[in-house]
Amino acid sequence: MTDRPKIIFIVGPTGSGKSDVAIKLSEKLNPAIQSEIVSCDSMLVYKEPAILVAKPGPADLSAVAHHMVGVVSVENSYSVYQYYRTATELIGGLVARQVMPIVCGGTGLYVKALVYGLAEGPTKDESVRAKLYAESETVGGQALLEKLRAVDPKTAETLFPNDIKRVVRALEVYMLTGIPMSDRQPNAAGLAKEFELRLFGIRYNRETLYGRINQRTEKMFEDGAIEEAERLLKSALSQTAKKIIGLEEIKRYLDGAQTLDEAKE
Repeated sequence: MTDRPKIIFIVGPTGSGKSDVAIKLSEKLNPAIQSEIVSCDSMLVYKEPAILVAKPGPADLSAVAHHMVGVVSVENSYSVYQYYRTATELIGGLVARQVMPIVCGGTGLYVKALVYGLAEGPTKDESVRAKLYAESETVGGQALLEKLRAVDPKTAETLFPNDIKRVVRALEVYMLTGIPMSDRQPNAAGLAKEFELRLFGIRYNRETLYGRINQRTEKMFEDGAIEEAERLLKSALSQTAKKIIGLEEIKRYLDGAQTLDEAKE
């Protein structure tokens, strides 16, 4: 047993119903245990999109207090480090007010950062980053990953060739500091060191989950996903906002490069 404050995590894949579970849990706990939801989704941080990112509706947002939803414009990049610093401070504030945080989301990197922490003071150099991105377009993700493996095999082992952003980040850290990212991480301290974490994962069999995703995709298009994408594509989207699922697919449809059914698929 422990007297440490508790934090609940509800995680799972796209379409698994995490948000609904978090809201119902919070309503069930209140008022005996006051609770509020902290989003752990890398795309819900953006203000403008709603349909493509499955943002909670006005009724849900008013029923239970939500945090880390709609906090930055799509024209601004938003990193896991920014999320980690803001969310951990926010969670600490909730606990200080005797409010139980319910962390809800499916962005694994964000969950991992909250639980285990991130190394402090990340070095950043846009020129180095730009060169690495340009190199990835020339030689491909696998070659860039092998380049990382030569200097930081531990980090490389956790990444895939299509994780260009993270591969670039790891190479950037090494190139600027001479220290592999894997050697920096042990100094980090996440929520697990201070709080009692209860992690719950929602899991469906593949057939059922894909059926739920198909239904949600159809509803997104019915609700105006194409119109929302058109509005977003007119903005000066940041590199991170460009990764909103559906944007590239709908752009190809609008450009006549594929059919609507292909975009949905």
